[in-house]
Amino acid sequence: MLGNTDEMLFAPESLEEFAKGSPHLKPLWNAIREMAVATREELGEERIAWLRTLPRIQKHGSMALVHASPESLWRASASPQMP
Repeated sequence: MLGNTDEMLFAPESLEEFAKGSPHLKPLWNAIREMAVATREELGEERIAWLRTLPRIQKHGSMALVHASPESLWRASASPQMP
């Protein structure tokens, strides 16, 4: 199943868009960018292309699994309150 790290590797702009929301974490984003560059080099184009083919949602019967939310690989939906 596709996650935000996978997306960051084949679409680096997705990290940049997410990072805009937390400029105070600039040192963290810089470290992540460096790791992503090294990871892309190690994986190579064929494996990066394979990441693009991963599904965003896995369905098993009446249950659906997502990385963060159906709408975003980067932001989780608010959880409903438990009674």
